[in-house]
This record gives sequence, C-alpha cells and structure tokens, in this order.
Amino acid sequence: MDYDVQAEIYNDIGVAIVEQIGTVETKILVYVVNGEDGLDCSILYLDTDGRHTRSLPADNSVATSLFKLQLYLENLPAGKKWTAMEYWLDYGEVSITLSYDEIDQDVPHWERSPAVAKKYFPDFPSNAD
Repeated sequence: MDYDVQAEIYNDIGVAIVEQIGTVETKILVYVVNGEDGLDCSILYLDTDGRHTRSLPADNSVATSLFKLQLYLENLPAGKKWTAMEYWLDYGEVSITLSYDEIDQDVPHWERSPAVAKKYFPDFPSNAD
C-alpha cells in the first residue's frame, strides 16, 4: 500500500469538496457507497447559519477524485474492494472511515444516507435542496 498516493487521493477529495462548497469553515460529510452499479455519493454540509444540513450532488471534480480512490483501492495487492466511505471534514479536520462490510444492494442509497448523516449531524434536521 502506497500511503503517499493514498494521502494524495484523499487530499484531492477534500480540496474538490471544499472548492464545490466554497469554504472549509463548516462541517461536511461525503458518504459514498461502492455498489454493484458503481459509486453512489451523498454530500451533506452545515449551511452558513449553522442550523441546517444541506445536500448537493458531487460535481465533476469530486466525482473524479472519488473514482481515482476506487481504482486505487481495487488495485491494491489484497484486492479487497471497500463498500462504503464516510469522509468527514469538521472545520478543516479530516476523518475518513472505509467499510468493507457487505452492503444490502436492495436498499437504495437514499434510504441508507439519513442514518449515516444522523451520526454526524445529530442535532440538525436535514433539508435536502
């Protein structure tokens, strides 16, 4: 495992997300499921009033950086494919959790995302745009 390459990919994801949202002075969650049909991604962030969680689609830059991560992980010698990623930015502090647990492919991504979001935004109602 080349940690320098992996760190560069994770950094690229963070830069792309911050550029899309326009600030690092907030809380941002990128939840990605690597399923049979490819990547499903949710981006949630705390808006400027600090009271509402907003969602938005990944732009090309974010999607490209996530695809690079997927290719990197799938080509590791162990060959183990991750199934989900929680990429959390809390005012610039980054935490990344990869899951290798089996994902129920019959459960749509939009049904999984709220439970994950609640972990990171427990006090804020979700208002999808």
